[in-house]
Amino acid sequence: MEHGPSELSNCSSLATPGPDQQPNVAPHQIGAEDTDTHKPNTEAGDTGIDEGDLVNLTNINNTTSTNTSLPHKNTRITVDLAKPALARIEAILKSSGGGRGGSSSAKAQALDAPVLRQIHAMAAALRLFCHSNYTWDFTFSTDTGAIASGYGASYGRTIRRLIRTFIESGDLPKNRYGNATGSIIDDEDFAYELKMHLWSVGKYAKAQDIITYVDTDEVKARFDLAGPPCLRTAQRWMKKLGYSWGKELKGQYVDGHERKDVVDYRNNYYIPEFTKLARRMTTYDSVTMEATPPVLEPGEQPVMMFKHDETVVYAHDQRDIRWIGDDETPQPMPKGEGLSLMYAGYISTDGWLRSDDPDENPEVILRPGKNRDGFMDGPRTRTQIVKGIGMAKKKYPKHKIVFIYDNATTHTSRRPDAPSATKMTLNPSKNFGVTIIDENKKKHKIRMGDAKFADGTPQPLYYPPDHPDNPDEFKGIAQILHSVPLVSIRRFWNRALRFVDAYRQGLDGAWAAWAAKKYRGHRVLPQDILKEVEAEILRQQGEGSQTHK
Repeated sequence: MEHGPSELSNCSSLATPGPDQQPNVAPHQIGAEDTDTHKPNTEAGDTGIDEGDLVNLTNINNTTSTNTSLPHKNTRITVDLAKPALARIEAILKSSGGGRGGSSSAKAQALDAPVLRQIHAMAAALRLFCHSNYTWDFTFSTDTGAIASGYGASYGRTIRRLIRTFIESGDLPKNRYGNATGSIIDDEDFAYELKMHLWSVGKYAKAQDIITYVDTDEVKARFDLAGPPCLRTAQRWMKKLGYSWGKELKGQYVDGHERKDVVDYRNNYYIPEFTKLARRMTTYDSVTMEATPPVLEPGEQPVMMFKHDETVVYAHDQRDIRWIGDDETPQPMPKGEGLSLMYAGYISTDGWLRSDDPDENPEVILRPGKNRDGFMDGPRTRTQIVKGIGMAKKKYPKHKIVFIYDNATTHTSRRPDAPSATKMTLNPSKNFGVTIIDENKKKHKIRMGDAKFADGTPQPLYYPPDHPDNPDEFKGIAQILHSVPLVSIRRFWNRALRFVDAYRQGLDGAWAAWAAKKYRGHRVLPQDILKEVEAEILRQQGEGSQTHK
C-alpha cells in the first residue's frame, strides 16, 4: 500500500494531542477541508469512540474493569479491540496532564517520563490503526507510531507487545531503569535466606543452587518473584553474598604437631641435628637460584639430604576450585575422599631420586586398600629404604647421605625376624618363633634372627643342631644374658653412672645423652660440664645463624 506525503504530515505530533484537537484524534487526521466543520463534540466518526467511553476513566485503577482476555498470545488485534484500549489510554494521558507537567492524580504521578513516552507511542499507534480514513494494518500502524514518537521503526514490535498486554490485563509499561527499580538481592531478608540455603548445601555450593532454590513455588510466592534468575545473574549474586570463585585455601596438617613429646623431639634433637647438617649442604639464592657449595672443614663430606614423601591423591581432590565464602578461613584438611592412589619416594634439592631400572628404582606407586594393593607397610618401607640407600650412594658417592622420615609407625618398623626381648621366652623353647603374614595372607612362624654384640660379633639366639641337650632350640632370655661378655656389662654400668652424674649436675635428658657420649670412657662427668654445655649451645647457635645467612 502506498502512502502520500500528505498522509504522514505532522507525524511527530501524534503522541501529544494539540490544544484544539480531540485527545483521540491525531493532528494529521484533520485535513484543510475539515477545519471549519470539525468540532470538539463531533460524533467521533474518525475513531469510532463515543463520548461515553471517556466517562469515569480518569481513575487509572478502574482501567482493568474492561479488560479483554485474548484467546491466545497470537490473537489478531482488530479495530474493535483497539478502540476501547485507545479510549482508556487517552483517559490515562488526560489524568496525567498529558505528560506536560499539568495537575495529576497520585496514581498518575507514578508515570515518569520514560513510561509516559511509551504510553504516548501506544496512543499514536492506536490512533493510526483506528482512524477510519486509513486502512493500515496493525503492524504498519505501530511501526509508524514508533517513528512519530521518536523511536525507530523496529520499536514497533515493542509497542505491539505493550498494546497487547494492555488490552488483555490493563497493565501499563514499567520503568526498568533508575531509582524506580532495584535488585531483589538487595532485600536483606531475601539475601539472608539465600545465604542460609547456600550454607545448608555445604562447601560445594554453586550458582545453580540459587536458581534451583528461587525456582520453588514457596520462594517465588513469598518474595513475589516471576521466576528464577539466569545463571549469570546467580553468579553475580554469589559475589554479592560474599563468595568468590577460586581455589580453596588449605591449612597445614596438624596431626600431633603440638604433642609434648613431639615438641621436645623437634626442639631438642631434630632442629639441632638438622642445623649441623645444613652447614654442609649446598644452598641456593632465593631470587636467582644460584648454587653456593658448602664450606667444609678438613675431612668433612658434603651432605645430600633426601626427604621421604608420601602423597595420596583422591578421586574428589579436583574439587578444590569452588565458590569460597568471605568468612571462610584455611582449615586443616582431611586426607581426602573417594578412591585413592599413593606415591612414595625421596626428594632432594636435585629432584626426585629415581631410576629407569625397576629393580633399583625406590619409588612406590600403589592403590591403598585392603582389597586393592594393600598398604605402605613395614616390608614395603624396608624394601624402599634399601633401594633408596643403594641408589643414593651410586649417584652421590662422595656425599654423606641422610634420609629424613616422619614418625609414622610403619617408618619405625623392623624386619619380621628382628630380635625383640619383649617376645622372648625366659627358658629354652622348641617352638619359639616369630609369627609373620606372608604374601598369601597366611600366618606362619619363622626363627628370630641372631643378634650382635657391640663389636659386631654375632650372638646366636638358638642352640646349634649338635647341642647335646637342646639342639636347634631357642636359648631363652636367661641364657642369652649369660652369654653377654662381662666387659659389655661393665661398660653399660659406667654409662648409667654418667647419666646419673649428668642429671645430678642439672642437665636434661638430651644434654645428659650428649655429655655421656662425649665422656664415654669416664664413670663421672667433669665438674664444669655445665660450662661445656653452654659453650656447645653457643657454638650450635652460631652455626645456625651462619647457615641462615
